[in-house]
Amino acid sequence: MKVRSSSDRYSCMKFTAEELKKASAHGLRLGAPYAQVKQHLVRNGWLLDRKWIRENLMTEPARDGLVCGSGMDAACTTAFIKNRKTISLELSGMNEGIPLVSVETEPPR
Repeated sequence: MKVRSSSDRYSCMKFTAEELKKASAHGLRLGAPYAQVKQHLVRNGWLLDRKWIRENLMTEPARDGLVCGSGMDAACTTAFIKNRKTISLELSGMNEGIPLVSVETEPPR
């Protein structure tokens, strides 16, 4: 799947081995569409972190659990929680399917 890079709108985004490893630790694949990512996480016991979503909303309402920016290179973010652990996802809001571009694990609350 081609994902537009923020620095060059016509090239494919490249992922480092570390970025790929972070995603695969949760059974995720960078570049996968959000619907597939969300389905995988929910099936494995992760829940949308509604508190995080409320705290991070700007002016636009969340769509399907995503907080999205606007503009040419808009990004979307969301968070899932399981057993007090949180993972934050960054997705490309400007590409078809809203593909996953980054996964970060946050310390337990």
